[in-house]
Amino acid sequence: MSRGGIPLQDVSAALAARLQAAADALGGLEGAPPLGAALMALAAGASFGSAVAVQRLGLNHMDGRRGALVGIGASVAVFAAPAPFFFEAEWIGTRAFWLFALCGLFMPALSTMLALRSVGLLGPGLAAATGSFGPFFALTLAAVFLGERFGAKEAAGLALMMTGLALSAGLKGPGGGARSWPLWALGFGLAAAFLRGAFQPIARVGLQDIPSPMFAALVMSAVSTVLLTGVHAASAERGRPWPRAGVGWFALAGSLNGFGIAFLNGALGAGEVVVAAPLASTTPLWALLFAAVVFRVERISGRHLLVALFVVSGAAMIVWNP
Repeated sequence: MSRGGIPLQDVSAALAARLQAAADALGGLEGAPPLGAALMALAAGASFGSAVAVQRLGLNHMDGRRGALVGIGASVAVFAAPAPFFFEAEWIGTRAFWLFALCGLFMPALSTMLALRSVGLLGPGLAAATGSFGPFFALTLAAVFLGERFGAKEAAGLALMMTGLALSAGLKGPGGGARSWPLWALGFGLAAAFLRGAFQPIARVGLQDIPSPMFAALVMSAVSTVLLTGVHAASAERGRPWPRAGVGWFALAGSLNGFGIAFLNGALGAGEVVVAAPLASTTPLWALLFAAVVFRVERISGRHLLVALFVVSGAAMIVWNP
């Protein structure tokens, strides 16, 4: 398959090479400046946000569970194509390899399935609000197990960001009616947020052994693909057709998600979780921006600007190092 006569394999290889070069230009993964980690974390949020906007188009043609399988499979292809340029055989079987494989169970496979279940029970608004707790779990685990700083400044910045993300979700429906879901349904969204947060300190440990965000992303995507393929094979949906339009949109979204994971891995290798996790969680803002500017299916209101103020202020407080 090609676009304008250029094979997609060459395109993905070129994009992957530029990503690795960007990480190297920012000082490498060992001792990179905090600004480099912050920029890569923001790039991860932008990648995830653009993927959300594209997934909306895919959902017009295909259900989310099969779309997730298509998307994660596409991310494997994105990183498998340029693998000869960054892959080293001796990495297989190392501690970092198994840590990345463990992360692949969490992100994006299990977290995606739990998030889809959360949306089905709670609706997209409240599901997104519970998802905003991901940075809290990431920072808490990093402070406990990695000894990273989590002082008053970081706590205040995280509180501002989580407030903004919760506001962006809109906890009440249009009618503001009574709750129509059981309290235990919150567990799916919180579990998805926990897994998205938990993988980050684990990946950081692996990246200290093998400082290759591309390799980490490849292993994680491959493990997630195997897991979701098994789930799909055991489900009653395995015989349903695969609409071409839906496959195309979800493949694009999966590629964007894959680069988001690679950027996030780069940020985790270059800096601390306390910087990477909150900035990468700005996904809802990026999704809104892409939806409003690129796809023109959203309108930016005063409430959106208030959300942006909370999130940007909190992020600046976390990154600022007096």
